[in-house]
Amino acid sequence: MDESQRESIQNYLKSGIEISVTDDDTVIIRQVRLINGYILSNRELHQRARAIFPEERIKPVVYSLDISTITIDWIANKMRVLGLNKKDWNYYIRLYGKLRGYYCKL
Repeated sequence: MDESQRESIQNYLKSGIEISVTDDDTVIIRQVRLINGYILSNRELHQRARAIFPEERIKPVVYSLDISTITIDWIANKMRVLGLNKKDWNYYIRLYGKLRGYYCKL
């Protein structure tokens, strides 16, 4: 592994993506935290690893959300950060119900 690859791995680690190389020249790329609330797909992870390691075998591991960490306080904090209030939630829930009912009829 050369210096530019090490530097790329460190930069990705800062943004929540772990990259490790196993003994059998397999590169494991794993998203360990959300990037701006966005979960990267297998393909997106694979593309990022391929840019650093063009010849090695790549194994992407997508982010898995731990639902047990979601609490009422977490939701309230996210609403505050995003500038949402209770009326917004009620609107989106009603809209989702109407859309879901429409698509179920199709």
